[in-house]
Amino acid sequence: MVLRVIFSLVVPLWVSLAQYLSPVQPFGLEGKRINDLRIEGSWIFAAADTEGVYMRYILSPDSVWRSIGRVGEKVNAVYPHFVGPLGPPLVVTVGVTPTIGQGDTTRVYCSSDFGVTWTPSDTGIAFSELSEVVSIDGFPSLAICGETFISGSGRLYRSSAAGWEKVYEGGGRLLGIGPSFALWAGGTTVAFSPFVARSTDAGDSWETSSPFAGGDNEVYSLAETNSGVVYIGLREYILRSDDSSKTWFDPTLCDILLPRAWWLALEVGRDQDNHVLVGGALLEDNSFVMLESQHGGDCWEIFQDDSVRGISTIVRDPYDESIFYVGTVGSGVFKFTSTITGIDDQEPIPKRFYLEQNYPNPFNPSTTIRYGIPSRSHVVLKIYDLLGQELATLVDEEKVAGRYEVMWDAVGFSSGVYFYRLKTGEYVETRRLLVMK
Repeated sequence: MVLRVIFSLVVPLWVSLAQYLSPVQPFGLEGKRINDLRIEGSWIFAAADTEGVYMRYILSPDSVWRSIGRVGEKVNAVYPHFVGPLGPPLVVTVGVTPTIGQGDTTRVYCSSDFGVTWTPSDTGIAFSELSEVVSIDGFPSLAICGETFISGSGRLYRSSAAGWEKVYEGGGRLLGIGPSFALWAGGTTVAFSPFVARSTDAGDSWETSSPFAGGDNEVYSLAETNSGVVYIGLREYILRSDDSSKTWFDPTLCDILLPRAWWLALEVGRDQDNHVLVGGALLEDNSFVMLESQHGGDCWEIFQDDSVRGISTIVRDPYDESIFYVGTVGSGVFKFTSTITGIDDQEPIPKRFYLEQNYPNPFNPSTTIRYGIPSRSHVVLKIYDLLGQELATLVDEEKVAGRYEVMWDAVGFSSGVYFYRLKTGEYVETRRLLVMK
């Protein structure tokens, strides 16, 4: 039975969801251990441990998971991404724990045909240096299986034309790439002290901070918001930084006692930076526990189920701000539908300029583009083709500080890759979109 705990500033109240429709519903792959969940376009991908890689179309309620290979290998991480300038394929890159038969240096595979064929990437890294790939991510790239970061055995590596090169060593692992394109690593040092490392130059240099968390501990998860707020999950602690990880604090203001858990997964809202979802496994029995906050962690709603294994990963639905997908360490995937998203009266003013990836993508015939500006500015947003020719002007006017969205209707345009470019003062950013008819 799933229990939902609603904490107020004064008295905690337990409410059994047996009386209502639970916001946490099964989403397939029952009984499987899910090491990683990622979404690209309209597809969600799951790294299902030794049972391989799965994918599912998220826009249809009748869709089902289907296996796309690597069965029998321990798949720890999955990274789907669109690449290439001409009708880009959706490439799926996975990190695995090698077996003796695979050789000592092959750790990564990628596929551009949904698992029909897989291309191995020989890292060239000795088994003593990298015994397994536990996480994988990358920047947008025009090369298939290019511009990728992997981590494992306390080290982080970057792919280059010359092969894989080590860019970080210190007991941590890759925690992901945030909306600011900062590269985040973290974990525990050789002295068993939790740490977070941040790189803004693709791993060439790092800034490291050591959040206090009761001594011996480890950073398991991290999420960065559009406005630069960062959350981390440790053992029994959830911390927040408002200054790009220089200082950390416990955001909880309510007089509550949080469950004792390994906080292994974190995700934040796309539009509302203060919407935070934290997942983990209870220390006493490794069972399911999840926290949700609409105010940046000051107060939490708690969801527990001792019949479900603990949470390993959380990913946000790109089309619906209220939906998150939750992977567990043995009970498959669940779909969580928030009941508190969007009730804030006012949207916070962005702290920086940003341009989000359009959604849906691919699309037919229309898509939505969102952007934010921290101060009054003249904003220009245009659509271009692959040759750089201007096709449409979506915005060309003065705007006050805030968050905006605009729709592009591609009726009359052929299938293919296009670009949209936001320019305001010295800030310029370009992203790619795909029309698929």
